[in-house]
Amino acid sequence: MTDHSRWRTAAALGLTTLLLSAGPAALAADGAEQAPANCPAGSLCAYSGLRYTGTVTRLTGDSKDLTRDRALAHVESLYNHGHSPVTVFEHRDFKGRSLTLAPGHGQRELSRTFGHKFQSQRWGKAVRG
Repeated sequence: MTDHSRWRTAAALGLTTLLLSAGPAALAADGAEQAPANCPAGSLCAYSGLRYTGTVTRLTGDSKDLTRDRALAHVESLYNHGHSPVTVFEHRDFKGRSLTLAPGHGQRELSRTFGHKFQSQRWGKAVRG
């Protein structure tokens, strides 16, 4: 094996390792992430674990009060597999701090940017609380 062949092999292995370590949602060509396998099209998926792991809760419509859904009491990551932006709000009735996710984007570690829970969510243009 020549030095050039060894270098190409090492580079290919390094790239493969990088892609495999990206987790279940690697970046697509347009900067969006590929949807996690357990997040169906048209859904906002909320995960109990970091990086789209753990129990998944799927949301498909606007929800002004999510406080009764125990699965959403502690969310670690979110992925928008919908066709429009979705905004999650800190409080019921679309109030409080908000976070908007474009289609094909998510938050792998929600606590770093928003906290562990949200109490309402709306599809489409962000609404200020």
